[in-house]
Amino acid sequence: MNTIEDRNGNIISLVGDLNGMDFDSVDLSDVDLSGKVMEGAIFADADLSRANLEGCDLYWAVFFRAKLKDANLRCARLCGADFSLSDFSGADLRGANLSLDNLGGATQLQGANLSTSLVDGANFSGAKYDSSTRFPPNLIQ
Repeated sequence: MNTIEDRNGNIISLVGDLNGMDFDSVDLSDVDLSGKVMEGAIFADADLSRANLEGCDLYWAVFFRAKLKDANLRCARLCGADFSLSDFSGADLRGANLSLDNLGGATQLQGANLSTSLVDGANFSGAKYDSSTRFPPNLIQ
């Protein structure tokens, strides 16, 4: 059984398998999901502000229009995930893997705001972005 806790350790939910879970439009701000395996989970329009997702396996997860403000995504596995139109303001992506998935599918960053994110050591190899994607000034794309 997996527990989902807030930052104070209060249990929000008990869940079995987190792979493919649907958190569409759910308020998960301040939640602690560190180290969880949630491949293919759906976080479209979810609020993950200040969430701790450090070391998570979020392979093929969907974060379309998600709020990831000040979230901790350090060393998270984000290959093939969809972050289109997501807001990473102040998020920590240091050491995160946003490269191609095992089938050559790209992590989607079209329209994402990473302008104030920490991205040192993050792997963006093969990620797709467009002219509306905002990267930190020190990251040359």
